[in-house]
Amino acid sequence: MACERDPSATFALCLIREMAKAGATGEAVEFSRRLYDQNGGEFGFMWSFQKVGPVDMAKVEYPLRDMDYKYAVGSRSEALFLVNGDPPMLDVDDLTKLDKRGMEQDEGYQLLKKNFPGLELWGGARGGTMFDPVEKRPDGGLSFDIYYVLNPGRPAGRWISGANFSWDFDSLGKFVGTRFAGGVGLLPD
Repeated sequence: MACERDPSATFALCLIREMAKAGATGEAVEFSRRLYDQNGGEFGFMWSFQKVGPVDMAKVEYPLRDMDYKYAVGSRSEALFLVNGDPPMLDVDDLTKLDKRGMEQDEGYQLLKKNFPGLELWGGARGGTMFDPVEKRPDGGLSFDIYYVLNPGRPAGRWISGANFSWDFDSLGKFVGTRFAGGVGLLPD
């Protein structure tokens, strides 16, 4: 209610300010402010956290997000971030970060693309209570196995396959890149 009456700030900034007034921790408010800065003024908050070290996972809710948001399936208001590394916050549904060359060379992907020319890679549903698998790398770093869906084209809603990508970090938590980790195949009807 306070934000509807406050013309001095954007609605999202007002919500962040109201979080503090409602008793949210300073860390929670700062996280929402960083989300706001990183996502072009969108309001979000962390609702779940998993300590892995040196990079951790944070589930985020965007309660005001447009339901036509094009990068996710399932609940479009939820996201998964890899946090506390270098860089400090990475949205796993920032598809520009994915190294898609391995997927594009995969025989299963090529067959799907041939049969579905409008095939697109989209973010997966990120709202469940479980976090994605993490493995230790031989160099002491971490590899996060993140699932994405392959949609045969617009309109959205029917996906036919998926692909796994590893988000890799060195032992100090520095992001070293992504790589295709398999998983392409036609889903049974």
